[in-house]
Amino acid sequence: MTLAPEPVVSSSGRDAALDTLGLIGHPTALDASTGAVLVLTYDEVNHLARDPRLLGIGLTLFDFVGVPAGELRRWYGALMFTNDGPAHDRLRRLVSKAFTPSSVERLRDGAAADAAASTGALVEAGGGDLVAAYDGLPLRTMARLLGIPVEVLADLRRWVDALSPVFGVMEP
Repeated sequence: MTLAPEPVVSSSGRDAALDTLGLIGHPTALDASTGAVLVLTYDEVNHLARDPRLLGIGLTLFDFVGVPAGELRRWYGALMFTNDGPAHDRLRRLVSKAFTPSSVERLRDGAAADAAASTGALVEAGGGDLVAAYDGLPLRTMARLLGIPVEVLADLRRWVDALSPVFGVMEP
């Protein structure tokens, strides 16, 4: 991605969309290769999150790369963050109990023990790559949250790695 060298601050020409969204004068940037507007501050995101004209990302990425149908599109379209309104609300109610303060607190000891074990391995080795050492920590914590047994984490990791590209920028 190549960013335009100057922040977009005027309402002329290609910046008409910014004007429509009420972002003129904000420190936005424009991806020079795609024309995508990048919002860079909390205030911009907050402003756009409350704009009823804008919906979640939905299936826009699939449309952008020309994937009109298929199992992956159907699966992705059923995720909570790709939906808005009543569909999103229904899915959010299903998972909300897993993220209450008391539910999250129950994960603390296990996550802390996993982090300590990862850090301990680095200390014993006299140093190393912190990112590599903590590589499995988020997955182990999510598995604990979902009640997935540690014995199947290798399978879960392969599945997550296979699906991960869906959540990044897709290329045709």
